[in-house]
Amino acid sequence: MGILAVEREKSMAVKEKILVVDDEPSIRKYLQTLLEVDGFEVEAVSSGREALARVNKGERPDFIILDVLMPEMNGLETLKEMMQVDRSLNVIMLSCSNEVGTVVEAIRIGAHDYLTKPFEKSELDAAMLKSRQKKQLTTENQALRDYCDQVTEDLSFLAASPQMVRIRQQILQIAPVDVPSPAVEAAKPGVREGELRCFARGTSGIGTVRI
Repeated sequence: MGILAVEREKSMAVKEKILVVDDEPSIRKYLQTLLEVDGFEVEAVSSGREALARVNKGERPDFIILDVLMPEMNGLETLKEMMQVDRSLNVIMLSCSNEVGTVVEAIRIGAHDYLTKPFEKSELDAAMLKSRQKKQLTTENQALRDYCDQVTEDLSFLAASPQMVRIRQQILQIAPVDVPSPAVEAAKPGVREGELRCFARGTSGIGTVRI
């Protein structure tokens, strides 16, 4: 079973949607056929402007496979505008060139990965798997931050309640405490007052002595 097949069993109860953006008809057809065989719902467009128009209308495919070298609006320009709309988009760049500067710029702008044509299907599978895992991690981290914010808010509300304010004031105002007579032996230099209080509470009902 391939790398992506295991993931699909877990996450593709509903077909994942992929938008392919490439000005070469043969590449669009190849990718569409390849991905549809794997169970994805695929749509292909020939320009960055078409892709951007779909994103601006609110479409959010699970993956966008975006060619770098296209006329009018190239892949990097398209990527930059897409990221201004929604930085959570999963974009994988394609190019005939693996020029380091282009790769670095694409990743800096917000692409999740970068593949050089021609590429093996296993490379595309691996890039999509990594992109999916990155998105899942981001979602889980956001959920954890939201949970922590809610807990902090709840604790702050509790601490500010009149009942908790009174309890804190009573604790701070506790003076000499009646403690059980067995505690007299414990009341030696170096014994902390809090320890005597705990001892007193734990042995209530026995004769007491004021310390």
